[in-house]
Amino acid sequence: MTHPAPNAAVLWTGGKDSALALHEARQDGCRVRCLVTFAPPEADFLAHPIPFMKLQAEALALPHVLWPVREPFDESYEAGLHWLKATMGIDTVITGDIAEVAGQPNWIRERSRPVGMNVLTPLWGRDRLGCCSDCSRCNSR
Repeated sequence: MTHPAPNAAVLWTGGKDSALALHEARQDGCRVRCLVTFAPPEADFLAHPIPFMKLQAEALALPHVLWPVREPFDESYEAGLHWLKATMGIDTVITGDIAEVAGQPNWIRERSRPVGMNVLTPLWGRDRLGCCSDCSRCNSR
């Protein structure tokens, strides 16, 4: 029995990890419906400038959702995920996360659980210095 491809949103920072996660999720059959950036109103956070992200989304022909987050951050993220699910039919979020922060749970997994949303991490466990352990480009070195 085949399962329908998930309707997904990519958590977007404008960087290489989120771009590679988008690419790999599409290769795996995900229907990426939008890019989403959770950002504080002052937009002073670890990501590329928001105008740059808007241009990337335009070039990818995907809507870019900018969701403002404020304290308490857990509630802000969960509200944004709930909105994506209810308004856009998103059932899966995709992240460019590669490894967990020592001793801390994965933030987006924890925020997605109460909303009933799936999380895909196509880059999880990869070597940050190399591409990956199983592609021909890396194995030919």
